[in-house]
Amino acid sequence: MNMKYCSTCKRYKVPHILLSSLEPMEKLTIRGTGTLLQTFVCRNKRELKGEMNAKEISDGLPFLEYELHSQLLNKLRVKGMNAIFGLKIQVCLGERVVSLHATGTAMYITCLPEPPLPLVKAGKSWAHPDQQQVLRAQKLLNDAVVNNRQHYHLVQKEVESENISYSSSGKPLPDINLSYGNRDTCILEMDDAEDLDVVTQLLEPTPPGSFLLSNTDVLPGAGSEVFPMEPVCNLQMFTQVWRSKAHYTNGNFDKQLQRMLQ
Repeated sequence: MNMKYCSTCKRYKVPHILLSSLEPMEKLTIRGTGTLLQTFVCRNKRELKGEMNAKEISDGLPFLEYELHSQLLNKLRVKGMNAIFGLKIQVCLGERVVSLHATGTAMYITCLPEPPLPLVKAGKSWAHPDQQQVLRAQKLLNDAVVNNRQHYHLVQKEVESENISYSSSGKPLPDINLSYGNRDTCILEMDDAEDLDVVTQLLEPTPPGSFLLSNTDVLPGAGSEVFPMEPVCNLQMFTQVWRSKAHYTNGNFDKQLQRMLQ
């Protein structure tokens, strides 16, 4: 984990991201509003029994966990946020399919560094990369990040020069460069043209402006200046069942959820 200086006091080091299964703290200072974040990965497996089935599952789980974690961090960066609370991971084992599903509430904590912009580049195994496809994929990510930052009110307001943090001695603290270098930049490598699906999996439509999606009891940003509406306390549970034939791919899960919200 990369440690950066706090964006608020510029004195102490903080992690560049925060993943927590707990509820967000009451006095936690955030920017804008939060949103529901979810990832889904799956892999086909052979139909086996007994010890062979257990070995098949144990050999494939580390790769699924790595893919799930990478997709989770990439989606978090595309959202323009740097923390996830209420993180829950479910493992579903079928006769021929193993799937992992992660849900959490993403938000922007002001003291943590701003997430880097994901960069797309052609991998070494791509013999003759199509630079136009790489540029189009990069433009899609850039437009998605800009749209998400505006939708979730993450654009930082200009701070006046007189609002500077001072130490106990009364002297202004030295300004620390919080820009990301090459080592900290999120890079998505494309080994062939089919890897464009990796980019499309990170692009999710934003919910309606009057909706706050969250899997935690606390709605981040509710009642604030950017979202003055207070959440309704006398809620009633409702259940919606939607059934269809779906292919075992990682990209169609988000589309199915957005279809139910429309």
